[in-house]
Amino acid sequence: MLNRFFSISPIELGAIARIEGEEAHHAGRVSRLRMGERIEVIDRDGRTAEAVIETISPREVLARVDRAVVSRESPLSITLAMALIKPDLFELVLRKATELGVAVVQPLLGDRVEIRPDRIRNRRERWERIVREAVKQSGRSRIPVIAEPMAFDEVIQAGGTLLIFDETPSGEPAPEGTGEITLLIGPEGGWSERELKLAREKGIATVPLGPRRLRAETAAIAAVAWAQIRYGDF
Repeated sequence: MLNRFFSISPIELGAIARIEGEEAHHAGRVSRLRMGERIEVIDRDGRTAEAVIETISPREVLARVDRAVVSRESPLSITLAMALIKPDLFELVLRKATELGVAVVQPLLGDRVEIRPDRIRNRRERWERIVREAVKQSGRSRIPVIAEPMAFDEVIQAGGTLLIFDETPSGEPAPEGTGEITLLIGPEGGWSERELKLAREKGIATVPLGPRRLRAETAAIAAVAWAQIRYGDF
């Protein structure tokens, strides 16, 4: 896969894609690209294309767009409702969920969530940078949305196809086919009985991920892979 960079200008065939700031620095000083080399460029609207570098400096790269790129986005729109866990582990989930094709990450507050919302208030910029880097690395064109934290009780009222992952299945079958799905992953201490009862009352299927007990971050990654295998493009 070619080196990939975000363009601040819209991408159109025959037009110039302009890369500035840290992206330009990375192209010239880190990747050591030169004039005439090919790159992939992504704009704010998710358009992706190949381009040829015409000028390059530590502050700006100009590349002429000459070839469209087939989208690598999943046909399955996944919202990962992930309980807030330790910051470093939550960031791991952000990175891996992006690589696996998640469309939205919904930070989740629940009965056993120990991380207070004020502790993550100043982390949005870092989260967005992690997601952007994962988009570039994985070949995606669309940057996943990181939603504002929401309580479990609110998330399960949102409607649509929801699945809650827990070691004890509810008996409700998982849906056979879907284009949009929300996956709910609990915190380190698991779901409370109250939350599981609410999910059952809503008819939300509970899906186990094998006979072993998984850490929250492992369960999130496994659940997204499971969904892509069952409904998506794996």
